[in-house]
Amino acid sequence: MSTATVVSEIKLKAPNWSRDGARSILAMMNRAQNYLFSRAHELSVYIDPLTGDFPLLATTATQYDYEIPNVSMTIDDDTGAVPIRIHHVDQVFSEGIRLSDYGISTIKPYMVSIDGNNVKWRFASRPALENKKCRVSFQFDPGTHTDRYFYKAIIEPLQLTSDAIPLMVQQDDEEALIEGALGWIEYFDYGRSDRLDRFKKEMAPAFFNKYKGLESTRVNNATPRRKF
Repeated sequence: MSTATVVSEIKLKAPNWSRDGARSILAMMNRAQNYLFSRAHELSVYIDPLTGDFPLLATTATQYDYEIPNVSMTIDDDTGAVPIRIHHVDQVFSEGIRLSDYGISTIKPYMVSIDGNNVKWRFASRPALENKKCRVSFQFDPGTHTDRYFYKAIIEPLQLTSDAIPLMVQQDDEEALIEGALGWIEYFDYGRSDRLDRFKKEMAPAFFNKYKGLESTRVNNATPRRKF
């Protein structure tokens, strides 16, 4: 269904709420969709279309902090490529590097784990804010490299500021989106919502599990959560 159609369906159950605006059905749909994109999964992780792999971060010796660029993605045939924000970075890792260059044989404080010549690095991730891009800060000097550091970037779905903007969930998943939106509507109306509890405890976890393919490898055990 289109965004406008989903808004109309929700309005049948929340007739006192306006379709759009700061406190509206569309705003609650946006909140629910953001929640569904708050963890790493097949729909939320950005893959570089030119390489079919995670993007690389070019680093410079003695520079610890880096801004993560936003990207363009094709959402559907009608909209074509559109700008997409990177909300946060879930993981920074290297594959096939010669660890002997570091003179180490055991895990160091700036590493999460070592598996052969593959390393997951410790870093600080600062999520994107309203007018600021996502950033990452290394806890060590990363050196000068253009092909060493891959990063797992979590995109921010297109923000539903208009019902002409397409949804970024599949049609089969719109039930979860509707339940989440109605849950937040009930929460604002009554201060609590069994719908919202069901959305967070049952439907969202089922959604994450459905698209968990990219979590089977290169996974960080401490996935950041989006703050609302």
